This record gives sequence, structure tokens and C-alpha cells, in this order.
Amino acid sequence: MELENTIPVLFYIPGTCAFGSIVALEWLGMPFRLCRLDGTSIKLEAYLKLNPLSQVPVFKSKDGVLAESAAILQHIGFLGLDKGMAYKQGTQKYDHLNQVMSFLTTSLHTSIGPTIHPDRSADSQLAQQEVVHKAKTETIPARFKHIEQMMNNYGWLAGDHPTIADAYFYGVARAAKEFINLEKDFPKTASFFLRFKSNPGVIFAQAIEDQKPPKSSVGFKGEVTLSELV
Repeated sequence: MELENTIPVLFYIPGTCAFGSIVALEWLGMPFRLCRLDGTSIKLEAYLKLNPLSQVPVFKSKDGVLAESAAILQHIGFLGLDKGMAYKQGTQKYDHLNQVMSFLTTSLHTSIGPTIHPDRSADSQLAQQEVVHKAKTETIPARFKHIEQMMNNYGWLAGDHPTIADAYFYGVARAAKEFINLEKDFPKTASFFLRFKSNPGVIFAQAIEDQKPPKSSVGFKGEVTLSELV
């Protein structure tokens, strides 16, 4: 199908870590489409052929299919090296960015997961409550303490400007803002959120999630349904 083969598509669910990939695609400025999914559509056979794990995001282009945020963002970042979205492999900056991304997509992401899907961490309701309580009061604050230390003098995670790491962090960490006092306990991170929410890529991605007309998009070619791609 011409639509499928010529314009890359990012499959996403609102409110998930896929937010960062939408931000990065907007920064990149190359043509792309988005396919909005939900808890039902990611279990359909058509989507399972793309990602048998029934997870988002997935990025499909003429070069193939990529799953996992780290892989997708590094791919997009490589395409946007001239924009400073990521760094050339083999450099110290690349190694640092890769280290940051590894922490964000593993340690941070898994710490927040139980607060969203407690049923995946425990069976009984009481056990789930205990898992969520521990995540909110111990594990997540510990991860944010490390993030606070990672924030550099410019107020970003991996450079003197926003990179794919900042895009991913914003999309994942916003879920924790409801039960963490950023201003009191993590002032650098609080400043990051305050500044980054006005970034054009973030404004675009938020409009997409809220199903509002996106502003100032260069490469966005519209939304497409899963049925149109199979």
C-alpha cells in the first residue's frame, strides 16, 4: 500500500512513553503519520504482527519495523544529528546520551510502571496496594533523586539543549508528578518541566494526545487508522 510504504508511521497510545517519539518526530521535520491505538487495538492480530508484545510505540517505515522507545528514539535522533537531537556514535557525547537513555528506559520506566498497571506486579488487591505505595514513596523518589543529579548546568539531561533523552523523560515522568513534590524535593527537575512544556515539539505532541489541532507542525501528514495499514 502506497501510504504504508512511503511515509513512516508511529503507532502510539496517549499517555504512554510513546509521547517522546512524537516529540522527536516533530523536531525532525521529515514527513510522518501517526496511528492512534488503545488497549483493544494493540491486541488485534494486525498489530501483533508488528509487535507481538502488544506494546507501544512502534515505528514503521520503508526500512522496516522498530519497537521499543530506546531504539526508535535513537533511530530518529540519528536522522536528526544536524539538529542536535542525538550525537554521532563513537563520541563521548553519544556514550553519555546512551547511558542516560538506558537509565530512563529501564530503571525509571519500570519504577513508574506499577503505579499505572499494579496488576502486572502483584495478584491480590492488598499486594498491589503495597507495590504502588512502595513505588510512590521509595522507588520513584530514588529514581528522581538520580535524575536531579543528572541534570546538567544547562538544565538538560545530555547536552546544552534538549535531546531525545529529554523528550523521553518528559513523556514518562509526567505520570509521577501527581504524587511527587518536584518544587520542594527536585527543583532542577521542576524547572525542566516548566521550561520544556513550552517546547514546540511538546506542544505538538500534547495537542495530538488531546485530539486538538496540532500547531506549527512541519512533517506531520495526518493520522491513519490501523485498518488503513493492513
